[in-house]
Amino acid sequence: DVQVVFEEPFTSRGGRKDASIPLVCLGSGEHAVFVLRVSYNGRRWSVERRYREFDELDKELRASKTLRLPPFPSKVWVGALSKENLERRKHDL
Repeated sequence: DVQVVFEEPFTSRGGRKDASIPLVCLGSGEHAVFVLRVSYNGRRWSVERRYREFDELDKELRASKTLRLPPFPSKVWVGALSKENLERRKHDL
């Protein structure tokens, strides 16, 4: 049984801790990172991703036309890093 728990998102500047995953930042470079804690078959790991990476995954899954997915949360242009917007996005993801 797979269990996925969203941790509190955090804001970051620059790249991830894992340098093997390239990250390009435009503008101020400040962005939100969403953390998922996954457990499966006695193993645990965490996944840190930006909103746009979830958006890309959603587009790929929809292109397969084999899954019925709920609407993906829209991008927020103003106040995207506010606590309220991060909480709403975490819930919607």
